[in-house]
Amino acid sequence: MQPGFTTSWRSFRFLRQLGRGGFGEVYLAEMNTGGGFVKPVAVKLLRTDFAQDEEIFRRLEDEARLLGQLRHPNIVQADDLVFLGGRLSMVMEYIPGANLNWVINPKLNPHVIPPGVTCQIIRRIAEALEAAWSRPTTLSGEPLRVLHRDIKPSNIRVTADGEIKVLDFGVARVDAFNRGDETGVRVGSKPYMAPESLLDLPAGPTTDVYSLGVLLYETAARLRFGRCGLDERRHSAEVEARLERAIFKGFDHRRAELIGLIRDMVRFDMQARPAAGEVASCLRAMERSLGGPTLDEWCPGVIPDVVAAHEDPEDGELVGQTLSVSPLSGAEPAGGPAGAAPGDGGDEGVEDAVTELGAGVLSAPPAAPESGPLTEDPLPELECMDRGIAGAGERRRRGLLVAALLLLAALGVAALSVALPGASGVDAIDLSAGPIEVLEPGAVSGERPGAAGGGAAGGGAASGGAASADGGAASADGAAGGG
Repeated sequence: MQPGFTTSWRSFRFLRQLGRGGFGEVYLAEMNTGGGFVKPVAVKLLRTDFAQDEEIFRRLEDEARLLGQLRHPNIVQADDLVFLGGRLSMVMEYIPGANLNWVINPKLNPHVIPPGVTCQIIRRIAEALEAAWSRPTTLSGEPLRVLHRDIKPSNIRVTADGEIKVLDFGVARVDAFNRGDETGVRVGSKPYMAPESLLDLPAGPTTDVYSLGVLLYETAARLRFGRCGLDERRHSAEVEARLERAIFKGFDHRRAELIGLIRDMVRFDMQARPAAGEVASCLRAMERSLGGPTLDEWCPGVIPDVVAAHEDPEDGELVGQTLSVSPLSGAEPAGGPAGAAPGDGGDEGVEDAVTELGAGVLSAPPAAPESGPLTEDPLPELECMDRGIAGAGERRRRGLLVAALLLLAALGVAALSVALPGASGVDAIDLSAGPIEVLEPGAVSGERPGAAGGGAAGGGAASGGAASADGGAASADGAAGGG
């Protein structure tokens, strides 16, 4: 028997699927202990085709261990780690409500988000990040030093009672667990990743602060922020362009202060960013001066409408079934090479595969959009930022690359015909034989592409998570959430 797993009898009746990610599925279930105690829970189950993948198995196990030790009102809680139907499963608190990407999407939420409410949402996330990094745990008295690494709208839950919950710690780095970063694999959702993460450099607590700065911008402006470039000069220019064009309705006399805070949070140099605790203090001061309804007052009249506008329960294979906690024989995953995640392969898939383990807040994993120019289009036109629609500039660059490659191919044909004297010509290039391979835009523009990937890539991105993934990103941690 493997230590750390529960063996007491309990049954879980699966009511509906909340989300699906690259490596897991999340269901709303009714837990019955046999003594008359019944409780709604969210259950994240590892997909059967990854049952033999030791790395993924350990990631879900570590996420449960982490959430079991992290106690904070703004962090989703895990109750247990069990086997159900032969699948490793994490039992978590069920959090009814809406994901933040629904709340900030004007198509799903036409209500104005008061500036004070924006400050409260981001402030509570900042407090959760500060606690995850620096708060001593009850068991050891030492901080766990947790980096979430996939902060994005779909990994934040907002309830009708005004609660804020950070979800999906599936790709978190926990210093206390003595687990190193994955070699050659980037984790996170590109639109929310700090420059050091995109450049495969060491991360720190302000790496999450960068992601939170993007979240603050998108909640206050209700526009997508996007990636800003991988050299400091271009990054700074792109940030200033976004800040200049955003309206930030309602902030009025605190607009300059808000802009200054966002600018500091998304600085290229991670050492120049404020700590999460400092961000929380700044936002608390802003809340007091802005006035207006509190989060607790605003959410009851808005969140139920947002949920109703988005609610689209998914059919899952376990819906209607009842499973009991099974004996733990075979709890260890079989050794051998890691299983390949389903998907289309490539470096994008590799980084998103890791993201999607914590996967899944109530939607299929979206593809993470590449960096692009700031758009004035509202979030609904971009399908909630996490849908992965390349900007016009990105499409132009891809078009130019294809044109350049076709020109080079034509020149090659001409050169070959000259090199073959007496030949009447050279057969035309057969484009039906297969697509021309096009380099990633980053390989031409100077941005560093992701790790070269093969078939081990995960499904298309988060958030994603994100889980993300928008998981990878669509977080399967609708986990905590339900619609």
